[in-house]
Amino acid sequence: MANHLPIEKKSLILSLLCEGQSVRATSRIADVSPVTVLKLLLEAGEKAKDIQDSQMVNIQSNYIQVDE
Repeated sequence: MANHLPIEKKSLILSLLCEGQSVRATSRIADVSPVTVLKLLLEAGEKAKDIQDSQMVNIQSNYIQVDE
């Protein structure tokens, strides 16, 4: 499970995904199961959502353009 991984391995997994590696390639390189990679990705996404929700408040805009 992703919560039991050392911080270094979590960092490696997220870095590989950010560089465009597939889930399967990331799991092979990091020596973890693809399910572990996906659980960590979900956990990171939820934390990013929480940060964004707390920082982006009272924004009044007709258009917002974002990239990845």
